[in-house]
Amino acid sequence: MTPALSNGAVSIATGVALVVVGYLVRFHGWTFLIAGFDRTSAADPDAVGDVVGSAVIRVGVAVGVVGGLTVAGHGSDVLDLALTAAVVLVVARTLYRVNVVLPRQSTEANGA
Repeated sequence: MTPALSNGAVSIATGVALVVVGYLVRFHGWTFLIAGFDRTSAADPDAVGDVVGSAVIRVGVAVGVVGGLTVAGHGSDVLDLALTAAVVLVVARTLYRVNVVLPRQSTEANGA
């Protein structure tokens, strides 16, 4: 078992914290929680908050579920590897959407 997820209770607490942060970013527009995001960038801040907040919520739920399975005694190295792969894919997709898709959509919406 990997050291990061060896304690299921810590993983559950981390998952809950991520869901709360994702909720604040997505539904309350707290984009200042997004590292490196500037509200004056080409992308619409509301759209970025929606995309990033949703991604953080998904990762938080996944971490919490893996933590719950670990507490229940069903944790394994394969499950931890699957979680790691899922997080990498979610982050890659989010970076692509924020840096490529959203700026293009915002310039198209402005008639450029």
